[in-house]
Amino acid sequence: MAQKKYTKSSQKKTSQKKTETKKSKSSRFIYIGVLVILFIIYLIDPSILGIDKNYKAIETDGFHVNNITDGFARLPEGVDYETFDHTYYSYAYCPKYKDSYWVSYILTKKMVKTVTADRDDEQFVRDPQQGEDYAITSDYTNSDYDRGHMCPAGDMNFNQTAMTETFYLTNISPQKPGLNRGIWKELEEQVRDWAVKNDSLYIVAGAIFSQNPKKIGENNVAVPSKFYKVVADISAKDGYKAIAFVFDNKDYPDDAEFMDYAITVNELEEMTGIDFFANFQNEDVELIESTLNKNHWK
Repeated sequence: MAQKKYTKSSQKKTSQKKTETKKSKSSRFIYIGVLVILFIIYLIDPSILGIDKNYKAIETDGFHVNNITDGFARLPEGVDYETFDHTYYSYAYCPKYKDSYWVSYILTKKMVKTVTADRDDEQFVRDPQQGEDYAITSDYTNSDYDRGHMCPAGDMNFNQTAMTETFYLTNISPQKPGLNRGIWKELEEQVRDWAVKNDSLYIVAGAIFSQNPKKIGENNVAVPSKFYKVVADISAKDGYKAIAFVFDNKDYPDDAEFMDYAITVNELEEMTGIDFFANFQNEDVELIESTLNKNHWK
C-alpha cells in the first residue's frame, strides 16, 4: 500500500510540474508579446507611452532633414554671432546684443495637429547654453516692450520640451505690444494654417538692428528696429514656394494686414545681407527667392 501511495504522489508531483511549466511558458510568451507590442507603439508614436522622444531628424513629404542645422541661414561676414541648436529649433546668437539675429526651424502638419504640451507653467528663463552674456526677464519690466517669441510657443504644442525651449530668452526679443499682440501674432497663426495645408514649412524669424540700437534693462538688451519672417513650403506638394515679411518695431493698428508687408526673399536678403537658403541645394531655390505670388498663400 505504501508503495502505491508513493507512486501516486510522484505522478501527482510530475503532473503539477508539467502544468507549472506550461503556465511558465505561457507567461513568457505573453510577456514577450507585450514587449513586442510596446516596441511597435514606441516606433510609431512614443508619446502614447508618455515618452518625450527628442527627434533631431524630421520627416516631411518633400525631403528628410537629418539635422536642423542643415537649414542654417548665413549672415554677412564680420557679424558677431554664434549658432546653437535646441531640440527643435536653431538660433544665431549675438552676445553683444543679448539677442538673436534669427531662429530657424521646420514646422509640419503633424506638429501642428499634435497638441500635448501645456504652457501654463512655463516661464521666461535664461538659456542654459549661454554663459555670462545673456538677458534676464526683468530686463523687459517697465521697458514698454513685450517679450516677443521668434519661434512661437504655439508652433511647439506637440511636445513639452519643444514648448519649454521657446521660453528661453535667446528666443525672445523686445517687441512693441502693438506688433507682438497684433499683426505678428496673426502671422504666426496663419503660418500654422499654412503648415497644415502644405505639410512642411521651413521658417526663419529674426531681428534687424540699427547701427546703434536702443538698449533696455540692466543687461543692455538691444532693441531691433525691424522684425522679419521667412516661410518656405518645402513639401513640394504643390511646388516649392516662399514668402517673406518685414515689419517695423512699432505699434500697428488693429486692422493692419500682414499680407501688406509681404516681399520676396531676395528683397529681404538685400535688406539684411542674410542668405536664407545658403545650405539648400534644390534647383528651385533661386526661383522661389525671386518670386512672390500672394495667391499661392491664401
